Amino acid sequence: MTPRWLLAALIFGTSCQEGPPPPPFDGQAALAYVTRQVAFGPRIPGTEAHRRMGDWLDSLLTVRADTLVVQAFDHVTLAGDTLPLRNFLARFRPEAEDRILLVAHWDTRPRADAAGSANKDAPVPGANDGGSGVAVLLGVADAIASAGGPPRGVDLLLVDGEDYGVFADSAEGGERTTFSARFACPVSGFTIDEIEPRLFSFNNPYGACPACDGLGTTLHFDPELTVPDEGKSLADGAIRPWANSTSPYYRQTLGAGAGGVSFLFLWFGAFGLLGNLLLSRGIDRWGATRCVNFTLTLMALSLAAWPLAGSVSGMALVLVPWALGCFSSNSAQQARLSSSAPAYASALLALNTSAIYVGQAVGAGGGGALLAAGGYAWLPWAALAWMAAAIGLSLWVARRMRPGHG
Repeated sequence: MTPRWLLAALIFGTSCQEGPPPPPFDGQAALAYVTRQVAFGPRIPGTEAHRRMGDWLDSLLTVRADTLVVQAFDHVTLAGDTLPLRNFLARFRPEAEDRILLVAHWDTRPRADAAGSANKDAPVPGANDGGSGVAVLLGVADAIASAGGPPRGVDLLLVDGEDYGVFADSAEGGERTTFSARFACPVSGFTIDEIEPRLFSFNNPYGACPACDGLGTTLHFDPELTVPDEGKSLADGAIRPWANSTSPYYRQTLGAGAGGVSFLFLWFGAFGLLGNLLLSRGIDRWGATRCVNFTLTLMALSLAAWPLAGSVSGMALVLVPWALGCFSSNSAQQARLSSSAPAYASALLALNTSAIYVGQAVGAGGGGALLAAGGYAWLPWAALAWMAAAIGLSLWVARRMRPGHG
């Protein structure tokens, strides 16, 4: 069955073009049409249910279409039975030359003779096959009528006797002829899908325009708005969305190429090693607690100066306190833990390592949340607050570790 998005696009021609949106397709009303058809019973040609169903279609389409053509005729089967049949052609804007034809059958099959059927002698209820196609076309008729008419000619053709079939016990030669089992045109290859619940969901893009996903508009970047003055360099604000930003992120990004980043890593590692060497020479003289607090303060100093780092050289200077304190703070903390309780030194060091990992996870998660919210400018200040909390905790622990503290 053709998706309702495609029906709207074909009939009303809005898709990605300018113009009013197509009228809504009422999926619940279409489902009610299916229920009403099934309530008639199997609509097998020649039965009372078939006659009442035909009269119902006649009454509905008469008040919706501009013109209703009823083609009544008799069909004689290979077994000699005469079947009274009616085709209903509902025409909207019959005078228009540019037209669209939508077709469905409204009769049902006398026997459920498909492969795998549990009872091949029972008639087909015709809810999905037959009933669904009629329901969609009636829903299209409702939408056209509510919109005051389509912008082009539309013909809705409900054919009769299409699903009656040819059965082995009634056909000469005992062979069944299948005309279309895949809902496909053998010439163009165009296929029509069976109706599915997702076709009645307003937020499902299935069948929508592939260019705009059914939105009616597309988004794209305008080069002239992005770079209004091609004579400016990137550093001078050639990219307009970056030019008025107060965040140092863009300046730092533009100022650091691959070589600059490699240099910063080497620079950071060298000063990190220097910090550990200085710590190893002076920790006995200064004390582990003072070394912990001093190294944390160095890291806080880098965070406070972070917004000033707008170039590789500026970033290198800002990283010096951080590098001196980053690795040495961990070494000083391990020395403090080992000296506080030598008997539990191994367990305390393992606990300290776990705490480091927890801190890294919390910091990375919090920083990622800030970046996702566009808060890069607040990132160093959030880290500085976190570092201040660490310094405060270290001072509190040092006070609790003093001899004689109650």
